[in-house]
Amino acid sequence: MADDVPDQKPDAAYLVGETIDNASSVLLRGAQLWKQGLVPKIAIQKGGEGFGYCGYEYSRRQLLLGGVPANHIIPMPILSEFEEGKIVHMAMDLKWRRVYIVAPPFHQLRSFITAVTAADHAYPELKIYNYVGVPLSWKKPAIHSQGTFSGNRIELFLGEIQRIQTYQEASVKAPLTPLVSIERALAYLDQRDV
Repeated sequence: MADDVPDQKPDAAYLVGETIDNASSVLLRGAQLWKQGLVPKIAIQKGGEGFGYCGYEYSRRQLLLGGVPANHIIPMPILSEFEEGKIVHMAMDLKWRRVYIVAPPFHQLRSFITAVTAADHAYPELKIYNYVGVPLSWKKPAIHSQGTFSGNRIELFLGEIQRIQTYQEASVKAPLTPLVSIERALAYLDQRDV
């Protein structure tokens, strides 16, 4: 699930926080987006290496090695909600109008649906675009989701589909739930591009 490059350049690309096994997908793609002039800023989650996340310092260092200047890397503050919700609030605070959400292929759908849910709640004017991270082997084992799930990336993708379905249930109590339906996410694409 990937978007065409929008007519107007996004204000930033947000690289979804990943475990060390999957981080290269978003970090390499983020550096490519910046070097190709498709975004002026790269936003990454600020925080340590807890909960399976590879960490801000690691991510920042990899982006610097990939050619992104330090003043173009934006740390996203830690809040107590899904990170896609954080980027929507950050975009609203910084008056960004367009943002790429960059996640590995197996994680892209849930990241996008979560971001659409957050935008619907807090900042409906925000235009969210998908940019899929650099592909990683579907067959290789990896750790995902705060270090709590492991398997090959096909298994991780199936787990993402199950989490989408679970988080779409109104009875689930978590930030940004229930997630919007698949139909709403698809309708968002049509409304966004008008």
